[in-house]
Amino acid sequence: MYTSMVSAGFSLGIELCQSLFWLGTFQLADIFYNAIGGLMGGVLYYIGRQLRNKGLKRL
Repeated sequence: MYTSMVSAGFSLGIELCQSLFWLGTFQLADIFYNAIGGLMGGVLYYIGRQLRNKGLKRL
């Protein structure tokens, strides 16, 4: 959950800079997709870490 909030905040900052400096268009879809991507990355990291920890306990 934290990773999606961080990625959404970072994406919002980029979108605001694009709008402020006329470098592109402000799109809410970009913020949403980046937040979903951050959430998916966080979940994959958590799963990988759990699998790694289980594997180390067997040794």
